[in-house]
Amino acid sequence: MLNKPRTMFSKAIDMVDVWLIPVTFAALCVLVMAQFATSIPAVRQRVDQMEGRFVVYSSASAFSASAKRTAYIQLYLAPQSAQGLNIQVMENGHQVGTLSQGSVRVPVHNGSKLELIAHGLTQTVHITVDHNNPALLRPAPGRTVVLSPQQQQAALPNARFIP
Repeated sequence: MLNKPRTMFSKAIDMVDVWLIPVTFAALCVLVMAQFATSIPAVRQRVDQMEGRFVVYSSASAFSASAKRTAYIQLYLAPQSAQGLNIQVMENGHQVGTLSQGSVRVPVHNGSKLELIAHGLTQTVHITVDHNNPALLRPAPGRTVVLSPQQQQAALPNARFIP
């Protein structure tokens, strides 16, 4: 039985046996390296862009992107008789506008602190926030701050964007 003549089929099987394990091992190595490479966020983002798929950003990059965002809010003064008053709008300690004409448009950045400072106020005034930027969470549209002769300084909540 050991000296049985080899057929064409048994020679083909032997050839497959000789190459099957090395080819399978090489394919497995390529698969593992590709999986490892796409676990790196920069490589994954590039692969997703090349494939035309939705690009996923890590939460850290989303936060850094929101830190660079800018939005504009509109501040309105009420009552109308309060026009002409000197009410300064400060962002992080720097003056960005004066609320003397009834309204002012102010830029805000993520984390910006907006303060309203009145000088020589003789009546109570209401200052209302408005904006149409859906990414800006705070200050919310409709937020109202009250200044009076007793309280001539007020602050809005720090600006915050959707991450």
